[in-house]
Amino acid sequence: MSRRMIIVAVLVIACLPLACSKSSAIRDASIDELHDALGKPNTVLLDIRKGDILGSDLVFIEGALQVPMHTLAQNLHIIPKQSNVYIIANDFNNTVKAANILADNGYSFIYRVQEGFDAYVKKYPQKP
Repeated sequence: MSRRMIIVAVLVIACLPLACSKSSAIRDASIDELHDALGKPNTVLLDIRKGDILGSDLVFIEGALQVPMHTLAQNLHIIPKQSNVYIIANDFNNTVKAANILADNGYSFIYRVQEGFDAYVKKYPQKP
């Protein structure tokens, strides 16, 4: 291996922690993992569904913080930074965007609930 290739390899290896630092804070979680985490200390469920959806959908998960995606960046102060933050919506793309906003703002324990809100309440019915 040439000296140049060795230098490039060392640089790539040295930069990997920096490149992965944001993604290492974000993990995927199933609805079962969310259900098991609810009620535990330092666990926050962040429901980022849109306000118009919330207005017509009277089902909520007890204890969830209701912060629509379009207002998340302005409302980070209500989400404890050292908590395990589970993000739920019906659009996984919004969950990904919200997770990135949290990671960019120093949150370390972020979980994207993969199956979404409707799947959660179908499996774990909520009281109206």
